Amino acid sequence: GDVYKRQMYGSAEIVGEIMARIIGFKGDALPHARALGEAMQMINFLRDVDEDYQIRKRIYLPKEDMDKFGVTTAMISQNTKNENMRDLMLFECNRTKEILKYAKQGIPMLSLSGQKAVLAATHIYEKVLENIIEAHGDIGASLAPVCVCHARSPCPSRSFEVPWIVRLNWPTPPGNLLTKRPTYRPAPIPDRGRFPVR
Repeated sequence: GDVYKRQMYGSAEIVGEIMARIIGFKGDALPHARALGEAMQMINFLRDVDEDYQIRKRIYLPKEDMDKFGVTTAMISQNTKNENMRDLMLFECNRTKEILKYAKQGIPMLSLSGQKAVLAATHIYEKVLENIIEAHGDIGASLAPVCVCHARSPCPSRSFEVPWIVRLNWPTPPGNLLTKRPTYRPAPIPDRGRFPVR
């Protein structure tokens, strides 16, 4: 409905468009970029249905779809696992999968320097969506840890590999990225004499 469309545009589609403009693009990339923002946001919504309600008392699934499948606010508040909820979740997953398929067609239109990051992020979100689908819409069962590991450094938890890390000759990540944070060096402080305080 209109509420869902406004929510998606203001919180997701416009983010995809802004990122495409920052990265740089050619051709008709913007509709695909907006679709990528929508797909990633919807995957967040599907992953966090229970958490969004329990913590924020919010439901981000389209109201007309809930009505179509007979899913009520009470069902979500109680984390009900029935056929209605499962069918709704799988319906939203399959629709999001199609949006993601369309969105990926725009990645080659982005500047080469930004394609790797977008490919990796898209692959991660695809795996989250696959987890939900494989769990038949059961959110609690689908929230396995998702980590990005090098092929020669497998994560001990349930994980998957991002093939582009190897295929695009990225540097080997420093161990398990879930447990080992990269070291950041502070930027040098500029010479105040060159930037006088007014």
